[in-house]
Amino acid sequence: MLNTLDARQYHQRRVNRAYELDAELDAIKQREWDELKLRVSKLDEEANALKELLEFQNMK
Repeated sequence: MLNTLDARQYHQRRVNRAYELDAELDAIKQREWDELKLRVSKLDEEANALKELLEFQNMK
């Protein structure tokens, strides 16, 4: 009976750890996604500024 209880507890710890790891992975993915969105936004701004500069240079 003790073995059965130990086995259940061990299984529950493994399940809990899997949930913890999934949550950590989701947090990492979200953080990376947010960083990439910010980088894309900055690159878009830079591209727009360069386009404006090019248009200004072509007007001269």
